[in-house]
Amino acid sequence: MYGVGMFLEELTNAFVSISTKFIPGSRPALDVPTIFPYAPTAILVGFISSYTAGLIAIVIMLALHFSTVIIPAAHICFFSGGASAIFGNSTGGWRGAIAGSFVMGLLLAFLPLVLMPTFQHMGISGSTFPNVDYNVIGIFLKGVLNLF
Repeated sequence: MYGVGMFLEELTNAFVSISTKFIPGSRPALDVPTIFPYAPTAILVGFISSYTAGLIAIVIMLALHFSTVIIPAAHICFFSGGASAIFGNSTGGWRGAIAGSFVMGLLLAFLPLVLMPTFQHMGISGSTFPNVDYNVIGIFLKGVLNLF
């Protein structure tokens, strides 16, 4: 938690320094890390559960001979898995924390595979983005744009 706090403080200070020169009157906004102090144990449970799901996803992709294997990014599993565990813990206790972050880990591994053909079609071969929100919106936009 100390490291996350230091990271947020440095990030905020850097933003303020840059924004006063280029975007006067702007204010920094932080998302997921702002809820971390409310459930520090859930964050660790979420990271471990999310990363475990990502490792299991690697085994599944290898066993099924996928042409592309997504390796989970530890920092994304920490932030997304931790946030999932905090909300899962608040609604379902420790089981909710484990289940929510485990599902997040699976989504972090498998959703980029759905969006990769779109990137290849755009000329960005072998590239993907690990955030679930980006992939969900990307898949939605791909579906909408395919209608036209």
